Amino acid sequence: MDSRFSKEDGGTTPLAPNPKKRNAWVICLSVFLGSFLFVFLLLLILGLTVFKAKDPTTTVNSVTVKHLESKIDRPPSTKVYLNVTLKLDMSVHNPNKASFKYRDTMAIIDYNGGVVGEAAIPAGKIPSDGTTGINSTITLMADRLLSDSKFYKDMISDRLPLTVSTTIAGKVKVLIIKKSVVAYTTCNMTLFISNQTVADSECRSKVSL
Repeated sequence: MDSRFSKEDGGTTPLAPNPKKRNAWVICLSVFLGSFLFVFLLLLILGLTVFKAKDPTTTVNSVTVKHLESKIDRPPSTKVYLNVTLKLDMSVHNPNKASFKYRDTMAIIDYNGGVVGEAAIPAGKIPSDGTTGINSTITLMADRLLSDSKFYKDMISDRLPLTVSTTIAGKVKVLIIKKSVVAYTTCNMTLFISNQTVADSECRSKVSL
């Protein structure tokens, strides 16, 4: 006869559940829930401290003249010829404990409110706590310069004010959280035609989340 049943009044009735087995099940469930809560709190604390997503920083190290040819006709003529190629040297620092992937972007040169030069910056990946250098070559569009009424006057004064701007957009994945970041950098500078140098550079950076 099965020990789980007892015979009484011509029938069988089940015995009460074993309290030891029930207690063991409760203990296992409690351990599981406690472990899950501990891991969750640990990941939350790490996510808010050590692994908290931080903003990458973009720095324009230098803007130099790679090639420059110019010619100004004597008055009364106002004809001007200018062929300029600039080299942009910048770096992006990723302070996160995870890699930062950024998309294809552009470096843009602005003169008197209009775009006069563009250069492609290919997509890339920056390792955790790493810094990557980015170099771009930008050739000024002569036709756009010549169409500006202030261009001849600036050429005569030997000072061509330019603005170089870059936009680095990408994502940082920290643990299971992805954070989108867009870092903007703008540099105002002066191109001196006669000695082919770039000076008076003033750069500003900001991050949009």
